[in-house]
Amino acid sequence: MNPKTWSWLVFVIVLLALSAIPAPTPAAATAPEYTEFTVNSTADLNDFVINSVCSGGSPTGGPCTLRAAITEANYCDDAPGACGDYVIIHVPAGTYTLTLPGGGEDANTTGDLDISLTNLQITIEGAGASQTIIDGNDIDRVLHIQTNTDVQIRDLTIRGGYLEQVSSSEWKIGAGIYSGNGTLNLENVILENNIVVCSVVPSTSCHQSRGGGLGGNGTIMINTSTIRNNSAYHGGGLFYNGSAELKIFASTISGNQAETAGAFLIYGPTYFANSTISGNSAGDVGGIVISSDTTRLVNVTISGNETISTAANLRNSGTLLLRNTIIAYPKRTSGVASNCSNFSTVTSSGYNMSDDNSCGLAIVTGDFPNTDPKLTPLAWLSGATQTHGLLAQSPAHNAKAGFCTDFDGFTVSIDQRGQNRDAQCDIGAFEGVAYNTYMPVITR
Repeated sequence: MNPKTWSWLVFVIVLLALSAIPAPTPAAATAPEYTEFTVNSTADLNDFVINSVCSGGSPTGGPCTLRAAITEANYCDDAPGACGDYVIIHVPAGTYTLTLPGGGEDANTTGDLDISLTNLQITIEGAGASQTIIDGNDIDRVLHIQTNTDVQIRDLTIRGGYLEQVSSSEWKIGAGIYSGNGTLNLENVILENNIVVCSVVPSTSCHQSRGGGLGGNGTIMINTSTIRNNSAYHGGGLFYNGSAELKIFASTISGNQAETAGAFLIYGPTYFANSTISGNSAGDVGGIVISSDTTRLVNVTISGNETISTAANLRNSGTLLLRNTIIAYPKRTSGVASNCSNFSTVTSSGYNMSDDNSCGLAIVTGDFPNTDPKLTPLAWLSGATQTHGLLAQSPAHNAKAGFCTDFDGFTVSIDQRGQNRDAQCDIGAFEGVAYNTYMPVITR
């Protein structure tokens, strides 16, 4: 064969072989592990367009407002996988005031901030409870968390929410936060100065105005947080009506007001641990009203709640389990107040203390009825939240041989402030002794 012919044949064979090799497939875009937005403006502006860019006033160059960030996060539901495993919104120090009037819509365009993301967890993170403030400005509730969401809120304050019931056909619940049938976690959050008002005449329908600070019916966990100075017709601090569980740890509920249940109105399973309910007031029961289901209290201090009627601190119409808990110092506008009422379904696990005989406690179960716990006033005694300390000679100090344990037998190793508990259990939310002096209270 002619060499030129052979060379040409080899070239053709190589060309045919190469043509049989498939072209490389372009690499697929890698989905993000998560999506984050960082708010950079305290203005209350809507997101300009849904394009995965937090921008108010223009498609890409505007400020990232809190409302715009939430709107972009909500639309992660429309693009499964595009936003990664979760969404986080960073909210720097500052006061974020809602200024777009118009309650009643759920699209996050006016009034409250509406969170509707259902296929991913969303976290709203501030710079600290005293530094990042979301203010409802009395135009609507502050946060409306819709059904089937998974929301975490931490390190910020929610205040200035306002709802008004004007007809007998409507319910107004949760001026600070309303959380639907999903999951809500609050950590290092302050809920304060939120109000639900009823202007219906006559007031027979005002029981539908509930939960000044928070109202919800899903799974709710509250940790190292403060709910204070909120008001509603029922449940000034919080109203819970769920079948999952409300859990409260290392938190203080104080200064809330209502016609009934100044601190809490409960219609579902509830668990309180290492927490303080103090200084709340209502016409009927300043502290906690348990209307149904099971409530468990372990190492809780309930003190100084005020009422016009008889029982100031706690009324139970459900099933109540008490363990290592203090109930004391009831207040009444006039006359003598009692701590508790309707205690036919109380079950004591022992080492509870009450300064009267109204709470169903018995010495034979290791309780301390008719015993003054000798508490300090509510104060900052270190930790993230205020507590009642134990004065010297308090019978609640070292009341139980051995560590404090919860209902499942696990050791309660720290108190509300995060201080270690020792091998002799102190009753209530505070471990140790506080000494009143002319200087700030000293603890050890």
